This record gives sequence, structure tokens and C-alpha cells, in this order.
Amino acid sequence: MLATAAVESVALNQLIPSGLNVRRREPDANKISELAGSIAAVGVLQNLVVIPDKGGKWAVVAGSRRLLALRQLQANGQLEEEVTVPVKKVSAELGVLVSLTENTQREAMHPSEQFAVFRTLSESGKSAAEIAGLLGYTTRHVQKLLKLARVHTELLNALARDEINVDQLQALASSDDTERQWQVWLQGEHLYDGRKPRQLRNRVLNDEVCADDNAMLAFVGMAAYTSAGGEIRHDLFTDAGYLLHPSLLDALVIEKVTNLARHLADHEGIGIYTSGRRLKSNSR
Repeated sequence: MLATAAVESVALNQLIPSGLNVRRREPDANKISELAGSIAAVGVLQNLVVIPDKGGKWAVVAGSRRLLALRQLQANGQLEEEVTVPVKKVSAELGVLVSLTENTQREAMHPSEQFAVFRTLSESGKSAAEIAGLLGYTTRHVQKLLKLARVHTELLNALARDEINVDQLQALASSDDTERQWQVWLQGEHLYDGRKPRQLRNRVLNDEVCADDNAMLAFVGMAAYTSAGGEIRHDLFTDAGYLLHPSLLDALVIEKVTNLARHLADHEGIGIYTSGRRLKSNSR
């Protein structure tokens, strides 16, 4: 465990960046220079966290900005070639979690970076519940992040470039069809208000019928719809429900209307027509 790991000294030239570090975007060069100035004045105040790498090197999973600042100082001749750095050594398995924990507790991670690490954890075999337990989130929150992490690759790239925001991404993620997500996003550029979340959600779900406040569903009844084999898909982000079998609902409505018509024909003494045919007339 990280808390019980001893702080050791490792030569700076033995440290390399790790592919497990959850931060993917290039750091601000000015902030790295500011950090380098601070390290030059007072030294490294907090240890780095590393995992073993090939060739006897150590990969930095927490402290990548400090590593860049140290390298900058060394390149400027402000540090000796043999300088050592305080580190804690952990297993590769713990590396991603250490990186995620450090970065979420400090400067806020970019959403694209957060989604990527949750996807990595999922692909390693961990369930949403297991990830939630490890990181202190609810399972539902993890499920939302994993759903966002699986949208079209070009949308994730656009998110990393701040060309799409999380609300828009959530709207597109209402559908699991990644190609449709991307096409709807592209089409939205040419439509009035076409990239507002509500418009994106409506267009990406054009083949689905919302169950909320649905007059036909209220008329038939949810119990009748589900007992006939109808299903509802719930959107993780809006809690809205969508009918997976809208044609079944149509059939149930016709059936109920027909039965009501027969009832009226039998008991009210009137002629009722449905589908072009007269059901009955009890006129006296």
C-alpha cells in the first residue's frame, strides 16, 4: 500500500514518464517553469510515486509535473547529473489508482482524462461496482462515466480539444450507436441550435419513443405494456424512459380502443365503426 511504502532516493536519470499516468494533455509550460523555480528554491517537498519499468528504469505515475520541472532544471545546468529524487515504489497494478487519486485530489482533471482512466479500469476486468468501491464513488456515477468513455472516438478527441462539452456528450450518449452519435454531431453544425443538448438528444434518439408523459402508454397502462413483452430503456443521464417496442404499444392501443368500442356497442345501443367496419347497432 502507498501509505506504508518507504520513501527512497532514485537517480533522476532513472526516472521516465509512465503511460499509466491519467493526465494526457500537454501541461502548461509556464506552470512547469514556475514549479521548476519553486523546486530550485526549496527542493522537492513531496515524493514522486513510481512503478518498475524495463531496463531498470522507474516510471512516474504520480508527480509527472515535478519530473518535467526537475528535467528542466537539469537541462539548464541548475542540477547535477547525479541528483537523486525522493520516491515511493508501488506495483504496476496500483499505479493507475495512485495517479487517479493524486490528480483528483489536486488540480481538477480534464473530463477526457477522467473518462479514459475509468475505461482502462473497466477493460482491466473491474466491474462498475468494484471501481466505485475502490475510488469512493457510487456505482451509478461510475456507470455514467463508463458510458461517456465509450462514445465515438472522434467525440472523445473533440472533448479533449474542448470542442464539445460534457452536457452535449451526455445527450449523444443517450444512444449506444456510436456512428449515429458522430453523424448527429456533424449535422448539428448546420442546423439552428443543432448542438444544444436537447436537440442532440432528440435527433440521436429519432427512432425511440419517450415513455415519460406518454398519453398512449397512460391509456394502455404500464402493466399491460410490460406483461405483453414491452420493455423500457432508462437514460442514465436524464432518468427518462424510452419504449423499446413502440409498435407493440400501437397494437395494444388499437386492441383497447376496439374492446371499448365493442363495449359501447353492446351497452349503449349505438353503432360503432373501427377499421372501416361497423361493429354493432342496438338501436331500438
